[in-house]
Amino acid sequence: MDTKPRWQQLMPSSLVGVALACADPVATPPARAPARAAEGVERYLPLPEGFVYEYDVETDTGETGRMMMQVSRPRAGMVELEVAGKVQRLELSADAVQHATGGYLLKAPLELGAEWKGQFGTVRVASVTRSVQTPAGAFQACVETVEEATTPPKRATSVYCIDVGLVRLQIEGAQGEEVVSIETTLRSYGPRPAEFQ
Repeated sequence: MDTKPRWQQLMPSSLVGVALACADPVATPPARAPARAAEGVERYLPLPEGFVYEYDVETDTGETGRMMMQVSRPRAGMVELEVAGKVQRLELSADAVQHATGGYLLKAPLELGAEWKGQFGTVRVASVTRSVQTPAGAFQACVETVEEATTPPKRATSVYCIDVGLVRLQIEGAQGEEVVSIETTLRSYGPRPAEFQ
């Protein structure tokens, strides 16, 4: 029997992996070229170099945790997201945000009803006018996507806000005989503090 909290067992190895605390400080990274401004689809998931995103995580049974995600950009068009020592790579362009292992998080056109292949199922744009209130602030005109698969049953509802990124993720899926739900909500985001560089 797995002894990890339920939310860690269900959370996919994707944009928001699993973590309860921030990783240990690391050495100062080498200087990099100035970042270009995000364009197109990438504006909904800009992921600036050196940013840290902090999320509150809660299950349907009341278990809670905190997840920290650190962003690095080793080269143009690639982002590495580090959560609890694990790295997820994404490929970014004005037209799409894609998992390096296949499947898209976001893909143009971002219009109501648009569909594409995701990491585990079919992604559909459910709203382009979503408003959401989080501990990190109130956001409007956000894109909400729903990714669904039938075998095993799983559903991920994500809300991406322009010039911020992922602000909410709810995952529902089968875990054995049970259906569990996990909600991840943005608490804060911004440049990694200098004392942790």
